[in-house]
Amino acid sequence: MRRANLQWELLGNNDTMGPTQQYRILRQKMINAERDKALEMRNEGRVDHEVIDSIMMQLDIEESMIVTAEERNAGLRDAGPLLTPEVRQGGCEHLEKAAHDDASPQSHDGCQGCLEEGRTWLHLRMCTECGYVGCCDSSAGQHATKHFRATGHPVMRSFEAGEEWRWCFVDNLPG
Repeated sequence: MRRANLQWELLGNNDTMGPTQQYRILRQKMINAERDKALEMRNEGRVDHEVIDSIMMQLDIEESMIVTAEERNAGLRDAGPLLTPEVRQGGCEHLEKAAHDDASPQSHDGCQGCLEEGRTWLHLRMCTECGYVGCCDSSAGQHATKHFRATGHPVMRSFEAGEEWRWCFVDNLPG
């Protein structure tokens, strides 16, 4: 119910819903239609009662998962962006300089290295100096760190929706 790449959800804005929200609404309509059809088949005596019970239980479980995911995501949306704690912000010269860097992302499709290699990433980071989009160290490719080692560009920022923190590779500090 929740996409690994939260940038996908940026396709929605204040006027339109993101793809996951649209999917949940569509799937809820499908569940209702499936439930109606199952009840119709039960009432006509075309299907065994145990089969109908099993179908209804599966639909109820899926519906509860959709509701739970939507409630959780609504709470995350209302919480505001994920920031570095104030006591740790701007802890080095690189982070202070990066606060003024305004690079544009080189890719909106995902991790540039993973896309080239045909891999899947977990979370995206963007170089504040040149806009390179790479994956986090929890991803197999670790392309954000590889970009730092290749270029010496010291600061990456989260490239995930709702996250506004930065990381200095040189001083190993969040900002």
